[in-house]
Amino acid sequence: VSSMKHFDRTEEQDILNYVSDRKKHGHISIFGLSGTGKTELISSSIKLLHGGDLFSGYTVLHYDASQIPEDCNRDIFYNLLIYKLLQKTIPTEKNQTHVTEGNTFLTFLERAAYKEDIKNNAKKALIASLSLLPTVGTLIYKLLESDLENAAKDYQTNQYLFSEYLDYLSKTTGLIVFIDNMQNLPSEITNDFYELLRQVEDSLFLFTSYTLSKDAPVTRKLIDEHKL
Repeated sequence: VSSMKHFDRTEEQDILNYVSDRKKHGHISIFGLSGTGKTELISSSIKLLHGGDLFSGYTVLHYDASQIPEDCNRDIFYNLLIYKLLQKTIPTEKNQTHVTEGNTFLTFLERAAYKEDIKNNAKKALIASLSLLPTVGTLIYKLLESDLENAAKDYQTNQYLFSEYLDYLSKTTGLIVFIDNMQNLPSEITNDFYELLRQVEDSLFLFTSYTLSKDAPVTRKLIDEHKL
């Protein structure tokens, strides 16, 4: 297992064939024990997809659910995903997220025909839910060029705006979403997120990985619970 990446694997090609055949929609979910190459398999597949002509312009959102806070709720989860897409991002070995300058969440807000109070409210929601997280902290204020600490309590959820944003990306660039370690998400958040993705109208490919506990079998029930 530790040397798996040194072997020629056919799984990446199988994934490319699956996605290419469907052109607009698909869900690939990898189940396995920790350390068996799930993340590497998906990451290398996305890298190959993004390097090809058909998917080179796609926006990629990669989030590792093992890093969510213990008291994560829907607002925090969606704002963490938005945070990943606030600014232009180039993929790295550990983070496959790719978004161009013209398609960041902030650019989407500025272009959209939302009232200014809705746009400001979206920024307040990001600040309110993420400013206390150690991995984000005060950086969120800098990214939003805001000092709204005292005003950050009065806000509404960003879930609706995020749904609109994903739909926009699916229609303009195409969208690849990769959620790693799905087993860390509460079932209500998973179900809610899947329902949001079902409403995306155009090009969307979802990749998920699920780390099994030791000796846990891969059952049809488990797969049914985690497929889009």
